[in-house]
Amino acid sequence: MTIKVKLLYKLYKELKINFKFLIKRSTKYINKKRLAKLTLKKRDFIFLLKKNIKIKRLSLKLNYIKLKLFKIKEKKELVIFILNLLKNI
Repeated sequence: MTIKVKLLYKLYKELKINFKFLIKRSTKYINKKRLAKLTLKKRDFIFLLKKNIKIKRLSLKLNYIKLKLFKIKEKKELVIFILNLLKNI
């Protein structure tokens, strides 16, 4: 290999190590501010917000209107839930 190729490869390795360090440091800092565990579970009630949901009622001109309390049917992931919805919404 030529000298330039060796130099570029060496720089690539150093940058890779630096990026890994930066990712670890930033995730450690960000995770301190977050909850360790979401407290919602099956059979809890949550409000469903009306953002990006098409319903049969007229619009109230606000994006984040709470529709109603719904019961959590199943917990898929940490923040993804299946709700027991009404059929006429």
